[in-house]
Amino acid sequence: MFRLYTQKQTRESQRALHKAWDQGMLTPLAFNPPVLKWKPPQPNLVAAELLSREPPPPPRNDRVTDQLDEPAYDTRAQLYQDVSFFHTFDAQNLIQAGNAYEVARFITAGNQTGFVKLCWTYMEIRTGGSGDIVEIDPRDPFGLQENFPPGVNLRWFLRLEQGNFQREIPAPNVLPFAQVGGYGFAPLNQWNDYRFQWGRTQSKVFWLVPQYHALRLYVQSGITTNEITRIGGRLMGWTQPIDVRVTGWNVSHGWS
Repeated sequence: MFRLYTQKQTRESQRALHKAWDQGMLTPLAFNPPVLKWKPPQPNLVAAELLSREPPPPPRNDRVTDQLDEPAYDTRAQLYQDVSFFHTFDAQNLIQAGNAYEVARFITAGNQTGFVKLCWTYMEIRTGGSGDIVEIDPRDPFGLQENFPPGVNLRWFLRLEQGNFQREIPAPNVLPFAQVGGYGFAPLNQWNDYRFQWGRTQSKVFWLVPQYHALRLYVQSGITTNEITRIGGRLMGWTQPIDVRVTGWNVSHGWS
């Protein structure tokens, strides 16, 4: 229950409090910090000077027509990438034992995440007697081993190499296997079957490539032979900026 004080009682209480303060019986109320003298904080001149020297951030390009006018400048854009290399061999140019032939390369520049969604490998071989090209059964992943003569051992391998890679694709490398740069790609380091056949729909993959990296597909023969007439490969996918929400969705759920 609230008690109502009269004006007379309020003045008497006020006089009693002032008398107690004057006699030192009570400490007067104080505000900490002093509210009546408070002023807003002033800017730090040193910090303002340092910030003024910093270059302004690049403006975002989020206009409605970005995808039509210039998709590459859109921070949400997915930049398509499709790279294939081929090597042809004949009687004067045999595939060499121990050499690693690069047949595809997928690159990711800075502030980009790479998504490889398709891997194809291509191989032409001929029989030792007639010299005809062998048609390998597209349904048989072990068709290479079954059609190769004894002693011919071919293997494919992936290497993830770090560097300052730009969008330009230089010529493929041919170098000794032991001097191939980078390190083995964890999801699939190497294989010797024909699982990623050219033109087959079951060759879809989901490989992530970090920024400033190149995913390189090589093929290497165990011996020098004239049975192999042509080799090739293909890596297809896209890159997109790291600091956008849809990149996280694509990393978690694949092709969206």
